Amino acid sequence: MQTTRGTGLGLPLVKHIMEIHHGCIQVFSKSGQGTTLRLLFLVIQQG
Repeated sequence: MQTTRGTGLGLPLVKHIMEIHHGCIQVFSKSGQGTTLRLLFLVIQQG
């Protein structure tokens, strides 16, 4: 259970950064166990 409060800006900021970098966010949540966020970035190989 969360005991501190944030400003609510974290996830919108991460979403914006991921959109700029053409990435995506995956969210996995289990009741009573918490939530996991997976950030996937596009990797471009040069050559």
